[in-house]
Amino acid sequence: MGYVGNQTTNSYSSMDKQTITGNGGASYTLTHSVANAQEIEVFVNNVRQEPGVAYTVSGTALTMTGNVASTDDFYVIYQGKALQTTVPPDDSVTTARLADDAVTRAKMADDLSGTNLAIDTTSSTFKMTDLSSNAFYRTGTWTVTDVSGDGLSLTQSETARYVRIGDLVYVNFYVTFPTSGGTGITTKLGGLPFPAATGYGYHYLAGRIQDYTAADVRVQIQHGESWGVPQQNNTGMLNSQLAVNLSGVGRYVIMSGCYIAQSGT
Repeated sequence: MGYVGNQTTNSYSSMDKQTITGNGGASYTLTHSVANAQEIEVFVNNVRQEPGVAYTVSGTALTMTGNVASTDDFYVIYQGKALQTTVPPDDSVTTARLADDAVTRAKMADDLSGTNLAIDTTSSTFKMTDLSSNAFYRTGTWTVTDVSGDGLSLTQSETARYVRIGDLVYVNFYVTFPTSGGTGITTKLGGLPFPAATGYGYHYLAGRIQDYTAADVRVQIQHGESWGVPQQNNTGMLNSQLAVNLSGVGRYVIMSGCYIAQSGT
């Protein structure tokens, strides 16, 4: 049926009859909560009982002034119609009731201090750049390896870790070289969790190499690669400089820093 003017904001639903089996006592439970005794008609053996005299109610609790036997014909009629507003009850609106993208910034509180907002960091929706299938925020561990060709076995003196936010990657590591086996070829430390991006200039990690001055000690990460070259005074170091016997151990290399990873990795 059509409306002239604004549509009503109320809706109605019919209340029904409730048949109750007497238990020999005076206390019973209603299927619908009511505000007072006048909202229901109570019948015992088809005789209507007087509200507030023969019975009282409180919510769903019906209390008779006399006991009702199981053989009595006992029922309740809920009066008329129950008025219901179109405002949904508390905690009744689920996500299934909300249209996608329906909640806008204007509907969010200006001050969310002290409020925990959970963000699904496994979702590919949260990106700093177009990572196609990878999450915005990732953490993990990695293993430093020798990729120079000498096959040196490096000791992971501490667990190497990384944090990636978008395409920005922070890494750290602490490795110790063996006491021998290093030849005169350039040292190459591999195993970085993500290959470095191209087109951003050189990427460097800073730190310390045992027995070498820290003034200009670093690892230069190669463009498009997952390895870097330890340097001192802008000169690549050799395996023979690091794989040496220093009281039973080789030299240690401790580095940390940030680099830009390739998008989509």
